Amino acid sequence: MRRFRSERIYLAAFVAVLACSCVKDNVAEMDDAEKLPEPRAVVSDMGCASFKVSWDAVTDAGSYTYVFNGGDTLTTKKTSLMFTDLSPKSEYTFALRADAGNNGTRRNSNFVNFRIVTDDITVLDTPVPEAVATYVSKTIFRWEPVSGATSYEYSVGNFTGTSTKCMVELSGFEPSTEYVFRLKALSEEKYVNDSAEASLKFVTRPASDDIPQIVCSHVETGADYTTFNVYALPDFRYLYFCWPETYLTGMSDTEIRDMYLKLWLQALKDEGTDVSTGVSQYSYSGTSSYVGSQLCSELTYRVGVFGVDKAGNAVTPLYGYTTKTLAENSSPLPDYSGADWFMQGLMLPTGTGSVNATNCLGLFWIGKDVTRVVSILTSTRSYKNYFASTPDLFAEYVAEYGTVTEDAVSLAGINSDNGFTATFQGLSSATSYTAGAVVTNSANETAFFLNSMPTRSSTSHVSWANVTLGRSTQHPTESSLAATFNIAFDPASEPYNFHVSGIRYCFCKYSELDENKSSEQIVRESGVDMPQSSIDLMNMSGTLSMIFGIDGTPLEPRTKYALLATFTERNGDTVTSAAAATTAVSATKSATISPSVYGKPSGRILFNAPAIIDIYEPIGTNER
Repeated sequence: MRRFRSERIYLAAFVAVLACSCVKDNVAEMDDAEKLPEPRAVVSDMGCASFKVSWDAVTDAGSYTYVFNGGDTLTTKKTSLMFTDLSPKSEYTFALRADAGNNGTRRNSNFVNFRIVTDDITVLDTPVPEAVATYVSKTIFRWEPVSGATSYEYSVGNFTGTSTKCMVELSGFEPSTEYVFRLKALSEEKYVNDSAEASLKFVTRPASDDIPQIVCSHVETGADYTTFNVYALPDFRYLYFCWPETYLTGMSDTEIRDMYLKLWLQALKDEGTDVSTGVSQYSYSGTSSYVGSQLCSELTYRVGVFGVDKAGNAVTPLYGYTTKTLAENSSPLPDYSGADWFMQGLMLPTGTGSVNATNCLGLFWIGKDVTRVVSILTSTRSYKNYFASTPDLFAEYVAEYGTVTEDAVSLAGINSDNGFTATFQGLSSATSYTAGAVVTNSANETAFFLNSMPTRSSTSHVSWANVTLGRSTQHPTESSLAATFNIAFDPASEPYNFHVSGIRYCFCKYSELDENKSSEQIVRESGVDMPQSSIDLMNMSGTLSMIFGIDGTPLEPRTKYALLATFTERNGDTVTSAAAATTAVSATKSATISPSVYGKPSGRILFNAPAIIDIYEPIGTNER
């Protein structure tokens, strides 16, 4: 915001102290040593119609007496006062003294007198519009939010409208014609004026270069979903798909479109539905939002959309985008931490019961000497749209409109070794949320924290590759462990199966894992590469089995081991999976015990998977 000011007088940092005697002390003159010291006050939160006066607590003071602008003499036990409904650019007086308690050992302090001048009227900053698209049938303008604005007024020619968002879509223009888009920020505050008007010249595209009949727009992608919008006329029919990019390797957009259409038409035929009825009932029309759900984490997907006619012919090219799903429990935005004495985290809920992983998120706070938390949870989409992904701008909003947490029970939890946990319920599935918190500690330090986390589209986590580890009945249980390497594979779906180009793995004692390193880092630094012949074998069946401890030195009995593996899909996507298992108690003492197998796995590849009899103990990559 921009402010117009005349001379402003402050005491301390904000107000100038005047040695005037507008309020007289009625207490008889006493020796200065018997009086309480004068309160040390400052003025803050200065505005056009308000300001705040705060002072340090005076030792032995039972209360404080004050007089505002020559009015009544009042008493308070607080150490701050807020004065509102004032006039801009006006002078006010304030007098304050510390009152002695009832013990009779001290007397009231002298009055301290202030003169304060409020700010002049504030004018909103001028927004800066940007033409995102200038098609005849759709012209889109956007701008960054203006602090303090409640809405925006825009106009083109004789048309005028308002919007609470920072974007507007218009249509009905003439092709290849110059127009002027005008925009100003509006305020509902009494002493805040609207901004100056901004103007932007733009030229619409030629009629031959208008937007296509159908448009696919990516919204966001989580660990197991991607959401997108499709824009089309109500009578225009289309199909869409969301497939792993690995299925489509080496295919052109036309080949991909035609392949999907062929499969879709075949499905109609198998169900006994004629093409015209199938297009009418099972294709889509109009503008709508869609979710590609139950996707594998850490994998690239292709979303495709194309138009079809009643005869089942493709009538448009393929439109869409590619996107990579996030790792489980990962954030779509970088975390923002304002200090090292507090930590905030958003997480997917765990355990069973009434909590549904698709409509709730867990919140975690832990800090030291925290006295107050002001917080807000909003969708990540809103955070990006309204706050331009700017933490400082969001922090101002949270501080003013957030929920205050300062009760003794919550603060005790926050400041404990275990921290404070809560659950946000009733959220939307397959949606990313962003939490902001303005935190204050006992030293009056204030810091801002920001975290994001998407909800799931389903209650289960699906990975396109994983490892398992357990005991085998085919070999001495006290000296060996069996492992399987698995990729998503379905013989019925050939040739649309997953293929990996590489596997790097590490087998070691669980106690040897470096807690300061991620699973990915451990595999990268200490792992070995799977032979290409073994990878080819797994790509033919979707699984590969291995026994550790039967070649060379046997494994130690009653010892927990870990297997970590990074899979690389043929298009370059990677995912790291980990598992752990404990060897059985030895029937006889082992003659030789391996001191370490870290980074040097000794395993035999098997053509037939051994029988795994123990429950697997997964190691989540986000725990490392």
